[in-house]
Amino acid sequence: MRPVPGLLPVIDMQRVFADPGSPWATPRHAEAAAGVARLLPAFGDRVVFPGSSPPPGSPGSGATVTTSGPSSFSRRTPSCGG
Repeated sequence: MRPVPGLLPVIDMQRVFADPGSPWATPRHAEAAAGVARLLPAFGDRVVFPGSSPPPGSPGSGATVTTSGPSSFSRRTPSCGG
């Protein structure tokens, strides 16, 4: 895939949505992750995974989401699993 201009923001690819045992499990998460993984090479280092986490005390709030840097953006690996 050839490089494309712009930035690729990848939203809600946390493990809590991929885990079938999670109350926040998302059907077809694996398909979405595969699509994201296909796009990653075209964007190189211009990919951001905005950090977020569920409200304290809510189901899935024990999930760990790593954030760092300005605006709580974190660069992640192509696994898209957090």
